[in-house]
Amino acid sequence: MTKLKYTPEIRERAVQLLIESKKDYPSNWAAVSAIAPKIGCTPETLHVWYQKHLDQQNPIKVQQISDQEKMKQMEREIKELKRANEILRKAAAFFIQAELDRPHKCWVYTAFIIDVFSRAIVGWKVSTRMNTDMVLDALEQALHDRGMPKNVIHHSDRGVQYLSIRYTHRLEAANLRASVGTTGDSYDNALAKTVNGLYKTEVIEYLKADWQGLADVQLATLNWVDWFNKKRVHSALGYVSPFEFEEIYYDKINPLGQLA
Repeated sequence: MTKLKYTPEIRERAVQLLIESKKDYPSNWAAVSAIAPKIGCTPETLHVWYQKHLDQQNPIKVQQISDQEKMKQMEREIKELKRANEILRKAAAFFIQAELDRPHKCWVYTAFIIDVFSRAIVGWKVSTRMNTDMVLDALEQALHDRGMPKNVIHHSDRGVQYLSIRYTHRLEAANLRASVGTTGDSYDNALAKTVNGLYKTEVIEYLKADWQGLADVQLATLNWVDWFNKKRVHSALGYVSPFEFEEIYYDKINPLGQLA
């Protein structure tokens, strides 16, 4: 089997989710073991990503600095600290008022990639900016989750992100056929609208009071997608979950239980 390659964006998001959720588990390895399957990688792989992140945050300086150079560096830092303190002192009133006016408020956007056959969410991304990078990250996750499928139809609305040159070129490179919906048609892309509605009700509206920022929304979305794929039953699937529906299908076409 070909080894899947994860993009830097996917690895970075996985590490950030691990960092934010560590406090909810008794040990670092317990957190790694819980988060990794939801990302689609092994605990060992996620642990390696996390260690590399720590190494980058705390690089070892091999060059030696003379005592004279250290003194000059300390003098510069003291001057910078004095300047920073003066700036912060003058601006303190402004920042305090800003925090009082809008505590923990920000706009976030979520993109989902859904497998129409099983209703499974195979790619997602939460971001403070709705741009091409956001939807590309969700698409890359879906491609890796599904093992780079060929001759698949990709249907979306007419959002500028999905019509961008970079996004359409990525669809072509992945051998996905682009299909774009019509403007103002309430029935078009109905599945995506249904999933978005459930997400807003069961995640955004239900949990928003407990959030402090983007990382909280990302972690809540990660857990919800995992539950949606493994536990939520759908009438269109015969009242089984998306992953269970896929297992039943592959068992029928392959009695030995091995995916082709």
